[in-house]
Amino acid sequence: MSFKKSIVALLALGMLLSVAVTSAQDAVEITLAVWASSDAEEQGFRDIIERYQAENPNVTINLELLPAATAVEQIDVRLAAGQAPDIVRVGFRGDAIHYAQAGGVIDLTPYLDEDDVADFLPAAMELMTYEGGIYGLPINTDTFGLFYNKAYFEQAGITPPASADECWSWDEFIEIGKQVQENSDAEFALSHLVTNGKRWLSLLYENGGQLLADDMVTPMIEDPAGVETIAWTQSWYTEGLVPPGNSMRGQDLPENLFANGLSAMLIHGNYIMPYLIANMDEGSWGVTYLPCSTGQGNDFGGTGLSVTKDSANPEIAADFVKFATSPESLANYAATTLFLPTRQSVIDAGVEWSTLAEEMEFFATEQLPELNPAMARVMALPTFPEIQRIIVDQLELAWTSGQSAEDTAANIAAGVAEAVAPE
Repeated sequence: MSFKKSIVALLALGMLLSVAVTSAQDAVEITLAVWASSDAEEQGFRDIIERYQAENPNVTINLELLPAATAVEQIDVRLAAGQAPDIVRVGFRGDAIHYAQAGGVIDLTPYLDEDDVADFLPAAMELMTYEGGIYGLPINTDTFGLFYNKAYFEQAGITPPASADECWSWDEFIEIGKQVQENSDAEFALSHLVTNGKRWLSLLYENGGQLLADDMVTPMIEDPAGVETIAWTQSWYTEGLVPPGNSMRGQDLPENLFANGLSAMLIHGNYIMPYLIANMDEGSWGVTYLPCSTGQGNDFGGTGLSVTKDSANPEIAADFVKFATSPESLANYAATTLFLPTRQSVIDAGVEWSTLAEEMEFFATEQLPELNPAMARVMALPTFPEIQRIIVDQLELAWTSGQSAEDTAANIAAGVAEAVAPE
């Protein structure tokens, strides 16, 4: 071989080796840690991962499934050890702000532009924002409706509300509960997911009440609307309309009680519908408007994605979070999981739901607009996890031990005042 050809061959070999080394160096693995309450929810994340990896072949996204009940505690431990996943799912219960306050997740602002965030629901973004920084992007939201067993309603001669104007008042709802329990095969009138502080607050705000005044430090739970809300939910138990085990700290799953035919009605989120499809006869249930009082309010559930301080590739992790919360990804994820999208443009354009299109449009267009921004501001407080614990502890006493509504309100007010007091 001539000297010239040898040089050319060596150069070619060098270029190949260089490409191989560069490719190896560019190969990145990212761990995404989430919880999933259904196969559809898990598949929604896997679909996003598959699409992202197709566009970024040098990146491998490893999906890690966590138990929903202990996810926050597990991530806290791993953050303390410096071994947290690159990306974590954060719930609309103050998770992102909880992590941000402790320095556990990074500010995504340097990786975002205005177009990345302007389209998201403002209330959802409030739960991702801490001291001016953006510590996550919301991937889904959800809200409540009133599910009902059609056979039980027919037995009791009950017709569900057909419009928001026909919603049952709180007093009417108690009477309807008694009617269906006495005149159908249902053992109980109601099972429900109003089993944490956040979800119970939706009833308080719907009743025209507030947990805190606009200054965010003065408790208002002892006002008449607060005491009335406590007393109304307490009456579910004193009237025997709800199984005792379906309480704040009870072990009964409300969807099981409903699917097994023990309860005639179920207050739950839109995302429970895949479970109902799998566990109930087709056409045996429907969904309608929640009982209504005087204000604006509905459950404000949902989750986002945050990048942890332990990520070795924060830029790529942030890029995946942006991809996962893009309009196309949110529309696909919502269609698969039966969650609601967090971008207004996706809601306005409509989603091609995989099933139950009429029911999902009901949640998206009738129930989602009832979210109360004042409640979102409370949920965005760094101390909200402690506030939730206080509400749960006191409502459990009211529901299962006979503590009066007035004493319950006073105890919540005292605990919340201490939790939000300036240091």
